[in-house]
Amino acid sequence: MSAVTVRLGEFAVTAAPPDYLSQAMPRLAAPGTEPWVRMLSELSQAVAPAESDSDGATSVVLVGAEVAVRIHAALAPHIEAGWDPGCAAIVIGAAAAAARRLGLDSAETARALSIAATQASGLAALTATPFSTVQRRHALLRGVEAAQLASTGFTAPLTGLEGRRGLFAVLAPSADPDQVLNGLAEHWRLMEVLSAYP
Repeated sequence: MSAVTVRLGEFAVTAAPPDYLSQAMPRLAAPGTEPWVRMLSELSQAVAPAESDSDGATSVVLVGAEVAVRIHAALAPHIEAGWDPGCAAIVIGAAAAAARRLGLDSAETARALSIAATQASGLAALTATPFSTVQRRHALLRGVEAAQLASTGFTAPLTGLEGRRGLFAVLAPSADPDQVLNGLAEHWRLMEVLSAYP
């Protein structure tokens, strides 16, 4: 098994989103998008509310959204025990975005992802209810908080996603965490999600 958490931390710090993604970003909030995807459009308000550099804020959101899409794709088909994979994806994606916004290095970012993994929750039974927005917004804020904690020196194992007792082992034991890394930084899966909406 690869060092999924560490490699996602490196990606969050170094990735350069392609220009075509910036143009497609308004689709995150488009009517008809899946609710967990729409929540990603709120990353900019949660992570960089007063960001003066709109290009910088855009890359923060796109990197966080890409991480979230990859986590969701790897978890969702294998999720067990009624957990909401959307919440898990949002908390990890928000941590990646916030870590980038705060200027954390790759090791600090990996720790932020691990801290966020401890906060991954949300019940699938609530996804069709108005409360789903509340639990997903809480996931967004917990991801931001994870990055803030890492920025102040809080530590966590660097295997929070793929470890024996990490996110994948708890929420989706039959999932392959390495799937998150397939084509990382070469192929942006976020575009596949955005292409589904006008």
